[in-house]
Amino acid sequence: MLFESSKMRLRKMTKEDTKLYNKWRNDLEVMHSTNPSLDVYPMEATKEFVDHVILGSPTAKSYIMVEKGKEIPIGIVSLINIDYKNRNAECIIDIGEKEYWGKGYGSEGLKLLLDYVFYEMNLHRVSLKVFSFNDRAI
Repeated sequence: MLFESSKMRLRKMTKEDTKLYNKWRNDLEVMHSTNPSLDVYPMEATKEFVDHVILGSPTAKSYIMVEKGKEIPIGIVSLINIDYKNRNAECIIDIGEKEYWGKGYGSEGLKLLLDYVFYEMNLHRVSLKVFSFNDRAI
């Protein structure tokens, strides 16, 4: 299966993931590399963000990374700014559950996403969206 490896699988993000995403989004350690403002968001703001930016955008796709066996959601990997005409996009990855940090889940999730991007979507360029601590994209 395209969205599955030996230890994890990707599933499409849904509205039901909003509460979990809000938890991750408000953990400054988790979001330090992808949220340059490092704000804390109320649930209503996260609901609006999920509805309009994550699920409602034609130029974005988001997937929850799930540990196989235990079926535990551990993070999110997203494509943003998808440009179908020029065949490129940016990607973001956040491991929300800190006990999974440093165990290869991020690399594995990114590989699953890139296989989909290059083999199924037929894009030819993907860049990793990373922010530095001084709020500038690097």
